[in-house]
Amino acid sequence: MKRNLIVVVSFLLLFSCANVPTEKNNVLDVDSLTECAEHLELKYAKEFSAFYLSEYDSYLIKMDSKSDSQKVVCLYHDSLPINFSSEVIKIRIPITRVATNTTTHLEFLKLLDELSSLCGVCSADYVFSDSIYQCVKSNKIVELGSSMQIDKERLLMAEPQVLFLSDEREKVPLDVCPMIVCHEWKEKTALARAEWIKFFSLLFDKYSVADSIFNETELKYETWKHLAMSDNHKPVVFAAGSYGDTWYLTGGDGYMSALYQDANAIFCLADTMEGTVTCGLEWLLAKFQNADYWMNCQADCLVELDERLSLLKSVQTKNVYNFNKRSKKRTHAVISDFYESAVAHPDLLLGDVVSVLHPDLFPEYETIYVDRLK
Repeated sequence: MKRNLIVVVSFLLLFSCANVPTEKNNVLDVDSLTECAEHLELKYAKEFSAFYLSEYDSYLIKMDSKSDSQKVVCLYHDSLPINFSSEVIKIRIPITRVATNTTTHLEFLKLLDELSSLCGVCSADYVFSDSIYQCVKSNKIVELGSSMQIDKERLLMAEPQVLFLSDEREKVPLDVCPMIVCHEWKEKTALARAEWIKFFSLLFDKYSVADSIFNETELKYETWKHLAMSDNHKPVVFAAGSYGDTWYLTGGDGYMSALYQDANAIFCLADTMEGTVTCGLEWLLAKFQNADYWMNCQADCLVELDERLSLLKSVQTKNVYNFNKRSKKRTHAVISDFYESAVAHPDLLLGDVVSVLHPDLFPEYETIYVDRLK
């Protein structure tokens, strides 16, 4: 009887330990922790995953799950209650000072009402927001220099609690503050990119706010998609711009390709690889001569186009569009809000594209980002 009792107790102890995170040399194992944590819902985003550790009142974020150089971020309140390895990025939340090297993060901060936390940006001349630009000029926000070569002294002056980057290859000072590489630009759909508002919200301890904002955005996006599918006509679309003699075409398996298809269009290069496809003018003329619409043209008016492009049906019918309706000239460059705020507003972007490709459904719609070449 005594022996049986010992066996039962040993079994219960073994079972009770099954859900306890394991330790390796007194360092808690991240994978074991996430197995028994609350997985925060992400409907579309694939480039990060987030977990809430209720026992520790902390968040774990796994960044870029497909990368060999996977990073893990621990967000904690008050004091770090967990012993992690040195590779884990540890940040106390909520943060009040943040810097970024790309404009695509700015609209997320605005939606979360956290622009006052922005203390540093790169290449301010390329920021569309006048309020942020003026803050840089009045030294309320520090200009950090080039996104590929951040100035260490300026970063020290800004005193951010975290620096957001867009690529691992960017050269930054390693000993100033924690740095997180954000790969929202790798997401394959517009909604997946927009869902990154949930990631940014965790650093400000505003997840419920972000979840509400995203749910509303998703509902509006799906409404536009449903309206587009109600049209029996599926226009043929291609997207291209040129630099010199080389043409750069939007390829398939990317977020813009998915956007055109959600707008109930036949996208010419939907079956190609992700990213940009390059070609010469002759190939472009042969491939897209009968396409109904030309999107993302880099020109501002039709007279700027090469005369040979008049062979295209889209040029003949004046169905050529760019995404520069919200743009301004600053210093030596033309800045388009498409590259700043549109990432957080896929519903507005899809609404523009649907109204252009299905004009009979929305004859009075006023676009926000998309503009027709005259």
